[in-house]
Amino acid sequence: MKFQLDWSGPVDVQLPEEALNCAQRDRSDFGGVTLKSATIIKFPQYFNGFESLENREFDNWVKLHYPIISLLGNQLNFSMNVSFIDFYGWESPNGSFDGLMGLLQREEIDLAATGFFMRKDRMAISEYTAETVFVRTAIIFKQPTLSSVSNIFILPFSQLVWISCGCLTVLVGIILAVEYILSKKIYSNPYKEVHATPADLVTMVLSTVCQQGTELNPLSLPSRITVFLFSLFAFFLYTSYSANIVALLQSTAPVIKTLSDLTKSHLKFKVYTERYNEEYFNEAVDKDIIDLYELKVKPQGKDAYCTPKEGVALMRTGKYAFNGETNTIYKFISDTFEEDEKCSLSEMKLFTLPVLSVPVVKRSGHRELVTRKLAWQKETGLMSRIESDWLAPKPECGSNGSGFVNVGLADFLPALLVFLYGVAVTSAVFIVELIFYYR
Repeated sequence: MKFQLDWSGPVDVQLPEEALNCAQRDRSDFGGVTLKSATIIKFPQYFNGFESLENREFDNWVKLHYPIISLLGNQLNFSMNVSFIDFYGWESPNGSFDGLMGLLQREEIDLAATGFFMRKDRMAISEYTAETVFVRTAIIFKQPTLSSVSNIFILPFSQLVWISCGCLTVLVGIILAVEYILSKKIYSNPYKEVHATPADLVTMVLSTVCQQGTELNPLSLPSRITVFLFSLFAFFLYTSYSANIVALLQSTAPVIKTLSDLTKSHLKFKVYTERYNEEYFNEAVDKDIIDLYELKVKPQGKDAYCTPKEGVALMRTGKYAFNGETNTIYKFISDTFEEDEKCSLSEMKLFTLPVLSVPVVKRSGHRELVTRKLAWQKETGLMSRIESDWLAPKPECGSNGSGFVNVGLADFLPALLVFLYGVAVTSAVFIVELIFYYR
């Protein structure tokens, strides 16, 4: 059966009045309705309003979401009755949630006025909208100085150079000994005003290497030339060695590159006092994370957790590594660290956290519209613009290694040990000489 429709003229269709009102209704206009909401204020003592940039390192994620949610209200034409709470909420053994997430579970609010981690357990009692921002955490620490992990007094020269220097020293000693034997045929005493012995020749060679003086003064021209050339060699060797030692004292050793290296290192470990850190440590399946927790976190108990301000202060000493939110750590580093201190900082990822998203009550009819408007804010760059106001950037190293470096006992410990060993050997030889003399 075939039908033919004549579109040559206008078609007059009469629709009911209710259908006309439905067609003209804009679903993205909530008509000024008031929605119940809640947000988090964990540090009320530092809270000076959502728009104040003062103390922005406290409750920064909540303050960051405030303009996002405010713009969302303007987009959808609704207002909010916001209550304040100090806890995000985690699942208890009986399946119920506490904190703000518990308000969503009990449908006491329509949506949250801040972002939450998109976790599987929370998806069972709420629904998430569009992604807002990422929370980046990292372990930040000062790389240990090179002197704390290596003997810097043997590092200036390669092994071949050290062998060459040793061979040259032995060769000069042999040459001086031959010249001494041959010179005795011409001079009764080849060294002026001093009766030299083989032990004196060895002492003269070693003192020349160490840039120390000697009372031996050879009379023959070949011996003088040999001593002069060897002294010139020792001078350049000493200059190069000293310059390298100074450079090595200012160097850091990138020996801590993995979580396993950190676990085995001498550094102590502190964690930001946020509940999610405890949760993710308990949920960890990575062996390196478990080992780090068992060896450096668990033995400390509650003392392992501290505020970012305390963690950065401990990290500055070079004896601690601190895990926390990077933007907060960057803020305290920029406020307290000297420029040259920033150059020795290293970062290492511990957890990969879920993205933040604004949750709404389960089976909410607002979810689709809220998702669309938040996605539009992200695509147009509005969220990135807001992030730049509240999240501190990574501090840059601008000193190029310049500045003064404090040298501690550990830095020159090998040299001190050589001195102590020398004192011990000298004292022992002296005691033996006394014993044989009095016998």
